Amino acid sequence: MEINLADIKLTPDLESVCRKKISDSVYFSSEFADYISNSRLKLINPSQNGSPSTYKAGFTGETTTSLSIGSAIHELLLQPDEFTLGPDLEKPSAKLGLVVDAIKEHRMQGMSVNDSIIAACKKVHYYENNINVSRIKSIIKAGLRYYINCRDILDDSIIILSSKDRTTVENCIHNLKTSSLVNRLLAPVDLFGDPILTYNEDAFFININASYQDKTCVLKLKMKADN
Repeated sequence: MEINLADIKLTPDLESVCRKKISDSVYFSSEFADYISNSRLKLINPSQNGSPSTYKAGFTGETTTSLSIGSAIHELLLQPDEFTLGPDLEKPSAKLGLVVDAIKEHRMQGMSVNDSIIAACKKVHYYENNINVSRIKSIIKAGLRYYINCRDILDDSIIILSSKDRTTVENCIHNLKTSSLVNRLLAPVDLFGDPILTYNEDAFFININASYQDKTCVLKLKMKADN
């Protein structure tokens, strides 16, 4: 059945609007799992390669080096009280480092070494179609030192990056903090030069009443404001 989106009536419930100062772990926890984020809406947007089936399947959990660098810069700049840049633990660069991180996660869940490596390669898309004995041995040889160095770090607020990526993040953070334009955006002042109260990474929630023909439902939306 083809549905005309213009026939769907959306009405915001202004009484439901609220702002919460919560951590990322709480925001993404099961407590707010029934809320829809902007990232999740992209999964159903046809112009962003989304579809109902993609939306129902949910996020793939795919991680890339670019995403990890971007996330680190975002967290260290806007959430300095919650995140810190950890020491150089000889993390392999590019996807191999992400593979070892995923191996650690799977091992903590009780998976065997072999199964953890295979699952990690599939998650990161690292030679996922050619995971043979030789490949597994090379991953262990190249990533073992980092695995040993990081296996006792269980605090997600400590950001561990490869030497190369760590330098990139440090340089980006320095450039951002010394930029007058960025500082004006992050710490704005009013016409009299007094600081304007701002909030980084606060969560906002709202309920939207949706109706189509004789059917109604409530869409619970959430977002985190960068600044």
